[in-house]
Amino acid sequence: MPRLQKRIALEEIAAIEEHKSPLDEDLRKVSESESDDDDKATRKEERPSLISRKRSSIFHELIQMIADRSRERDRDRRRRSKSRERDDKDRRDKDRERGREKDRGKLAHWSEVDEANAQRKQLGLAPLQR
Repeated sequence: MPRLQKRIALEEIAAIEEHKSPLDEDLRKVSESESDDDDKATRKEERPSLISRKRSSIFHELIQMIADRSRERDRDRRRRSKSRERDDKDRRDKDRERGREKDRGKLAHWSEVDEANAQRKQLGLAPLQR
């Protein structure tokens, strides 16, 4: 113990340098890094500078432009889709009408064949084949 007391006395009068252990150095570094983290946290809480606000507004304008383009594309797609659906409906209606006309034509043909067969039967002739 007397040795330690002598060293402390000499350190107090600045005759020798203070003894610093590696643990003390590590502790000092950790406390400095914590204060740096605190500084960073307080800086984040501060109001952003004018430049970053400009960048932020430009960024928001860019996002708005992209959103507007997207809305326009969606609107165009919906228009094309509606137009396509309308065209498809018209095409189906025309096909349906053509089918009905064909059926009417077939029915007319079949009725003609039936009439002819009825007449042939009265005359005693063999019926026509369909």
